Amino acid sequence: MSNVTIVEQNFDSGFRGEYKGYHIDTRLIKIPQSTSPIMIKLLNYNTGNFVNPALLAIQMIDNIRYLNSKIEYIYQNKPTDVIQNIYEVNIEKENIIHSMKRIIDDLIMVLCIYHDYNNILKDNKIKVASIGELKSAKGGEQLIHQIKSELNYSKFESIFNTINDLHNAYKHSCLLNESRMLFTHEGIALSAYYAKYNKIDKVYFLNHNFMHVIIGFSDFLLEFFDVEVCQRIHLINETTNTHSNASI
Repeated sequence: MSNVTIVEQNFDSGFRGEYKGYHIDTRLIKIPQSTSPIMIKLLNYNTGNFVNPALLAIQMIDNIRYLNSKIEYIYQNKPTDVIQNIYEVNIEKENIIHSMKRIIDDLIMVLCIYHDYNNILKDNKIKVASIGELKSAKGGEQLIHQIKSELNYSKFESIFNTINDLHNAYKHSCLLNESRMLFTHEGIALSAYYAKYNKIDKVYFLNHNFMHVIIGFSDFLLEFFDVEVCQRIHLINETTNTHSNASI
């Protein structure tokens, strides 16, 4: 029987201390919405008739409020020795990741339209509209550089990769059914077996502390929307082991 390489990944936001909040930073979602940093920042981008920045800002603010309510639900259903609704809780975690990725993808799309507006009018194509496309884009080096620069991509690449890989694992991995029944004993975690492109000779065990992912995502949003500069260093730690593929 062939062996499989298991690579465990853990995202570290650099936060140390007692986590006291069940939310993405609420400074981003001020009331009234017109004073939110999200609204103020997005109105700076001229996207013509492609995207209404004000409408996108309102939806993004509502999405963050939705995320905060779901994040609190997860903490209220913190696993004990036995968890009756493990499937339901893990589905909620998946939806949180999908919503986080959607917010980042929307920002990438807006930046692409803003910086490539004339070419889009000519070619009828938005070249970069997601984390995956930003990572794999070839050609158009100036456009890619402009988008990455505004996202501070080099600083936040670890949280982008964490969210993108979890999103892909929850959507595409052939090991999804196993992932949905995972139970971790060390706090609340976002966990998934990720067989990239469904190749099972190398499987990633994405095992990320829920708190660290929330903080990392919030750090990125706070800095992008000019609220606060993140002083922490984000990392992804990896551990590699080889097992029989029957043990996955």
